[in-house]
Amino acid sequence: MIGLQERFLLRLYKPPKESTMPDFDAAFDALEHLDDKGRLALRVSGQMYEELYLAADARAEKAEWLLERLHTWAAQWGLVFDLKAASEHWDAHHPRSQTVLVSRYHTLLLERGDEVRELKRQLDEALDSREQAEIRAETAEMALAGVTSSCAGMGHE
Repeated sequence: MIGLQERFLLRLYKPPKESTMPDFDAAFDALEHLDDKGRLALRVSGQMYEELYLAADARAEKAEWLLERLHTWAAQWGLVFDLKAASEHWDAHHPRSQTVLVSRYHTLLLERGDEVRELKRQLDEALDSREQAEIRAETAEMALAGVTSSCAGMGHE
């Protein structure tokens, strides 16, 4: 059952009149360039969505528990209820739309993750090269110090 808050928020939502796809790149670029007020608004909207999601998730968890309990009782009484067939029937009669935004965002995150891993690899290589250069510099300084001390012992400066 949908709660009062969910009904209120659903009334506020107006689906788009035309089914045009938004410019995702521009939208995600705008997200990256939000100011403090924009980030606060986004955080609050995320918290509102989280409340709705958690309420729906709690109802789904309760429904799953009740169904499992009903299935157990039915089995004890010798009744058969094919959950797989019922699930397939539900899916056939209640199609779900694709999650375009979430999958698009996850793709962007994966691409960024690849970029970060490559940058980390390059940084590790640069640090290793720096460490090797420092070792060579120390070796050269010690060799130079040895040559300088041997020259000083011979009276050359």
